[in-house]
Amino acid sequence: MKKNKTLIILLLVAGVTGFILVSLLGGRKDDSNVKQVAVKEGNEESTGSDIVRILSSLEKVSLDADFFENADFLSLKDFSVELSQGDIGKANPFSGFLSSGLLDN
Repeated sequence: MKKNKTLIILLLVAGVTGFILVSLLGGRKDDSNVKQVAVKEGNEESTGSDIVRILSSLEKVSLDADFFENADFLSLKDFSVELSQGDIGKANPFSGFLSSGLLDN
């Protein structure tokens, strides 16, 4: 019984230590392909030029559509379910007040 408690405590300490080490030393993924766009306060001309610059960089992006012709992608099945219309919304609880004129603006 004492051995089981000791083993459980050792496993918990090792797990917590491992989690802390991975959190601190794990590092971050390479975000070199990610671009951040910030909104700058200023005149409209600089904002317009920023938009043009961003749009021109988007024109250089190329997408590989071969993924959609891949046999693995084509073998995927659609399991979507058609939803029934059902009841929409509920009765207006203020309709009595509106018709009596109590809530007129």
